[in-house]
Amino acid sequence: MLFKNKKLSELLNIINTNNNLSNKDKSHYFKGVMKDIFTSIMELKKKLVKYIFETQVASSRIFSVSEELSITTEENNAFAQQLYAESQEISSNNSICYENIKNTIGEIKELIEMLENIRSTTGQMYNTGIESKKIVDESFREIRLVLDKINKHLIDKDGLCIGVIGADLNLKI
Repeated sequence: MLFKNKKLSELLNIINTNNNLSNKDKSHYFKGVMKDIFTSIMELKKKLVKYIFETQVASSRIFSVSEELSITTEENNAFAQQLYAESQEISSNNSICYENIKNTIGEIKELIEMLENIRSTTGQMYNTGIESKKIVDESFREIRLVLDKINKHLIDKDGLCIGVIGADLNLKI
Protein backbone atom coordinates (compact mmCIF):
# COMPACT_ATOMS: atom_id res chain seq x y z
CA MET A 1 0.00 0.00 0.00
CA LEU A 2 1.21 3.40 -0.83
CA PHE A 3 0.39 6.25 1.47
CA LYS A 4 0.97 9.91 0.70
CA ASN A 5 1.91 10.59 4.26
CA LYS A 6 5.49 9.40 4.73
CA LYS A 7 5.15 9.30 8.52
CA LEU A 8 2.08 7.05 8.31
CA SER A 9 3.90 4.73 5.93
CA GLU A 10 6.87 4.52 8.32
CA LEU A 11 4.47 3.83 11.21
CA LEU A 12 2.89 0.92 9.39
CA ASN A 13 6.28 -0.50 8.39
CA ILE A 14 7.52 -0.35 11.96
CA ILE A 15 4.35 -1.99 13.27
CA ASN A 16 4.59 -4.79 10.69
CA THR A 17 8.25 -5.48 11.38
CA ASN A 18 8.11 -5.06 15.13
CA ASN A 19 7.69 -8.67 16.25
CA ASN A 20 8.80 -8.18 19.84
CA LEU A 21 5.93 -5.75 20.49
CA SER A 22 8.11 -3.21 22.23
CA ASN A 23 7.01 0.33 21.46
CA LYS A 24 9.83 1.88 23.48
CA ASP A 25 12.43 1.14 20.83
CA LYS A 26 10.62 2.81 17.93
CA SER A 27 8.32 5.34 19.61
CA HIS A 28 11.01 8.03 19.50
CA TYR A 29 10.58 8.26 15.69
CA PHE A 30 7.14 9.76 16.13
CA LYS A 31 5.80 12.87 17.74
CA GLY A 32 2.37 14.12 18.58
CA VAL A 33 -0.64 12.30 17.17
CA MET A 34 1.45 9.76 15.32
CA LYS A 35 3.17 8.75 18.57
CA ASP A 36 -0.24 8.32 20.24
CA ILE A 37 -1.47 6.24 17.31
CA PHE A 38 1.68 4.13 17.39
CA THR A 39 1.36 3.56 21.13
CA SER A 40 -2.34 2.66 20.82
CA ILE A 41 -1.68 0.25 17.97
CA MET A 42 1.15 -1.42 19.86
CA GLU A 43 -1.05 -1.82 22.96
CA LEU A 44 -3.83 -3.26 20.83
CA LYS A 45 -1.32 -5.62 19.25
CA LYS A 46 -0.19 -6.75 22.72
CA LYS A 47 -3.79 -7.25 23.80
CA LEU A 48 -4.52 -9.15 20.62
CA VAL A 49 -1.57 -11.48 21.24
CA LYS A 50 -2.72 -11.91 24.85
CA TYR A 51 -6.29 -12.74 23.71
CA ILE A 52 -4.95 -15.12 21.08
CA PHE A 53 -2.91 -16.88 23.79
CA GLU A 54 -5.93 -17.02 26.13
CA THR A 55 -8.06 -18.30 23.26
CA GLN A 56 -5.48 -21.00 22.56
CA VAL A 57 -5.47 -21.98 26.26
CA ALA A 58 -9.27 -22.06 26.33
CA SER A 59 -9.31 -24.02 23.08
CA SER A 60 -6.82 -26.48 24.55
CA ARG A 61 -8.97 -26.87 27.66
CA ILE A 62 -12.09 -27.35 25.55
CA PHE A 63 -10.27 -29.96 23.46
CA SER A 64 -9.12 -31.75 26.64
CA VAL A 65 -12.63 -31.74 28.10
CA SER A 66 -14.01 -32.90 24.75
CA GLU A 67 -11.55 -35.80 24.77
CA GLU A 68 -12.60 -36.70 28.33
CA LEU A 69 -16.27 -36.48 27.36
CA SER A 70 -15.59 -38.66 24.33
CA ILE A 71 -13.91 -41.29 26.51
CA THR A 72 -16.72 -41.07 29.07
CA THR A 73 -19.30 -41.39 26.29
CA GLU A 74 -17.53 -44.47 24.93
CA GLU A 75 -17.39 -46.00 28.43
CA ASN A 76 -21.07 -45.19 28.97
CA ASN A 77 -21.92 -46.74 25.62
CA ALA A 78 -19.99 -49.92 26.50
CA PHE A 79 -21.70 -50.04 29.90
CA ALA A 80 -25.12 -49.50 28.30
CA GLN A 81 -24.43 -52.35 25.86
CA GLN A 82 -23.40 -54.58 28.76
CA LEU A 83 -26.56 -53.65 30.69
CA TYR A 84 -28.66 -54.34 27.60
CA ALA A 85 -27.05 -57.76 27.12
CA GLU A 86 -27.57 -58.59 30.80
CA SER A 87 -31.18 -57.43 30.67
CA GLN A 88 -31.73 -59.62 27.60
CA GLU A 89 -30.29 -62.57 29.55
CA ILE A 90 -32.50 -61.79 32.55
CA SER A 91 -35.51 -61.52 30.27
CA SER A 92 -34.68 -64.89 28.71
CA ASN A 93 -34.24 -66.45 32.16
CA ASN A 94 -37.56 -64.95 33.27
CA SER A 95 -39.28 -66.44 30.22
CA ILE A 96 -37.81 -69.88 30.95
CA CYS A 97 -38.78 -69.56 34.63
CA TYR A 98 -42.31 -68.48 33.64
CA GLU A 99 -42.68 -71.52 31.38
CA ASN A 100 -41.39 -73.82 34.14
CA ILE A 101 -43.79 -72.34 36.69
CA LYS A 102 -46.67 -72.53 34.20
CA ASN A 103 -45.88 -76.21 33.51
CA THR A 104 -45.55 -76.95 37.23
CA ILE A 105 -48.91 -75.28 37.95
CA GLY A 106 -50.49 -77.34 35.16
CA GLU A 107 -49.08 -80.55 36.63
CA ILE A 108 -50.25 -79.56 40.12
CA LYS A 109 -53.75 -78.93 38.74
CA GLU A 110 -53.71 -82.37 37.12
CA LEU A 111 -52.55 -83.90 40.42
CA ILE A 112 -55.36 -82.12 42.29
CA GLU A 113 -57.90 -83.41 39.74
CA MET A 114 -56.55 -86.93 40.20
CA LEU A 115 -56.75 -86.57 43.99
CA GLU A 116 -60.36 -85.32 43.66
CA ASN A 117 -61.14 -88.32 41.46
CA ILE A 118 -59.52 -90.65 44.01
CA ARG A 119 -61.52 -89.05 46.81
CA SER A 120 -64.72 -89.33 44.81
CA THR A 121 -63.98 -92.94 43.88
CA THR A 122 -63.06 -93.76 47.47
CA GLY A 123 -66.34 -92.26 48.67
CA GLN A 124 -68.26 -94.26 46.07
CA MET A 125 -66.39 -97.42 47.07
CA TYR A 126 -67.15 -96.77 50.73
CA ASN A 127 -70.86 -96.27 49.96
CA THR A 128 -70.85 -99.38 47.74
CA GLY A 129 -69.16 -101.34 50.58
CA ILE A 130 -71.84 -100.23 53.05
CA GLU A 131 -74.59 -101.13 50.58
CA SER A 132 -72.91 -104.48 49.87
CA LYS A 133 -72.68 -105.26 53.60
CA LYS A 134 -76.37 -104.46 54.00
CA ILE A 135 -77.24 -106.72 51.06
CA VAL A 136 -74.99 -109.54 52.35
CA ASP A 137 -76.45 -109.21 55.87
CA GLU A 138 -79.98 -109.24 54.48
CA SER A 139 -79.17 -112.17 52.23
CA PHE A 140 -77.60 -114.03 55.15
CA ARG A 141 -80.75 -113.51 57.26
CA GLU A 142 -82.92 -114.73 54.45
CA ILE A 143 -80.71 -117.80 53.99
CA ARG A 144 -80.94 -118.50 57.75
CA LEU A 145 -84.71 -118.26 57.59
CA VAL A 146 -84.85 -120.64 54.66
CA LEU A 147 -82.52 -123.09 56.41
CA ASP A 148 -84.54 -122.89 59.61
CA LYS A 149 -87.68 -123.74 57.67
CA ILE A 150 -85.94 -126.61 55.92
CA ASN A 151 -84.61 -127.95 59.24
CA LYS A 152 -88.11 -127.90 60.67
CA HIS A 153 -89.31 -130.12 57.83
CA LEU A 154 -86.46 -132.58 58.30
CA ILE A 155 -87.63 -133.57 61.75
CA ASP A 156 -90.01 -136.56 61.41
CA LYS A 157 -93.34 -136.94 62.95
CA ASP A 158 -91.92 -138.75 65.92
CA GLY A 159 -89.42 -135.89 66.69
CA LEU A 160 -86.42 -137.63 65.31
CA CYS A 161 -84.04 -135.55 63.22
CA ILE A 162 -83.64 -136.93 59.77
CA GLY A 163 -80.74 -134.57 58.90
CA VAL A 164 -79.38 -131.11 59.60
CA ILE A 165 -78.57 -128.62 56.88
CA GLY A 166 -76.50 -125.49 57.62
CA ALA A 167 -75.78 -126.33 61.24
CA ASP A 168 -72.33 -124.69 60.87
CA LEU A 169 -73.73 -121.65 59.12
CA ASN A 170 -72.64 -118.98 61.60
CA LEU A 171 -70.93 -116.63 59.24
CA LYS A 172 -69.80 -113.27 60.47
CA ILE A 173 -69.55 -110.46 57.96
